[in-house]
Amino acid sequence: MDISIVIVNWNAEQYLERCLKSIADAVGDLVYEVIVLDNDSSDNSLKILKKFVPDVKIIESKENLGFGRGVNYASDRASGEFLVIMNPDIKIMKEAFKEIHSFFKSHPEAGIVGPKIINPDGSLQALGGGESPLSLWAAFNHYFFLAKKMGHIPFFRGIYVSGETQIPLEVGWVTGACFMIRNSLFKEIGMFDEDFFMYSEDVDLCYRVKKKGWKIFYIPDAEVVHYLGVSTFQVWDKIIAQQGNNTVRLFRKHRGKAALFIFRTFLSFGFVLRIFITYFKYIFSGKSIFLEKYKYLKKCFKMVLK
Repeated sequence: MDISIVIVNWNAEQYLERCLKSIADAVGDLVYEVIVLDNDSSDNSLKILKKFVPDVKIIESKENLGFGRGVNYASDRASGEFLVIMNPDIKIMKEAFKEIHSFFKSHPEAGIVGPKIINPDGSLQALGGGESPLSLWAAFNHYFFLAKKMGHIPFFRGIYVSGETQIPLEVGWVTGACFMIRNSLFKEIGMFDEDFFMYSEDVDLCYRVKKKGWKIFYIPDAEVVHYLGVSTFQVWDKIIAQQGNNTVRLFRKHRGKAALFIFRTFLSFGFVLRIFITYFKYIFSGKSIFLEKYKYLKKCFKMVLK
């Protein structure tokens, strides 16, 4: 078995069928299996999934296990040499998984490989990966806009990929929305840390992979469309706060109190800076969209500081 594709689903009926139908064209001539764990969805997800049996193996959870725990549970049943972990709100472009598989075969130092993530309109989705958020310099570049202005220069790269690249990049992390990892490596390092219910478990996994001496790559020749958080839109007002709090947890786990203090300083000033910029945009333009963004940023900032 070449690859095992693991999808954790929660109430994503509107994109689930499109996701599953896109897999066949993505794998080319690879031998593969698809395992979907449903996290106690209350919509029609299971009804849709059952249309794909026996090509899709379904695991029905009686509770919402979260993302990391759900992947761990499903991956125990995966027999592929490589493991694809992806969200149900992903559409894989033609031969994307075959491209990643070929990259692994020609790069024995690669432990994790992530594709280029694009928005439905074809534009780049920067959330695909970048320098590790556990890097204080990358965090500084991000929160103080250096990465946005000069991210094409390696020294100023931030925690997200900035700009278009035509060549594979070695990065510090790739998003859990879609990536491929050596199955044996995933098991060896203890899989996802289940203390992260959702968000930052991908950063934690990548950090542990790199500590083992493996490299992580982002390759633009493999593309997937990400509809950005079908499941998460249902609790969108808590997402930014949870991401911030989980990053704080990552620093406590891997970097210590001094690095955490510096990170929280960057995070706080970064939020304050964005709040002021957005407020002044509203004052000078009078556009309500900036007022709504201002209120939203203030709300997120308060939640992050809790």
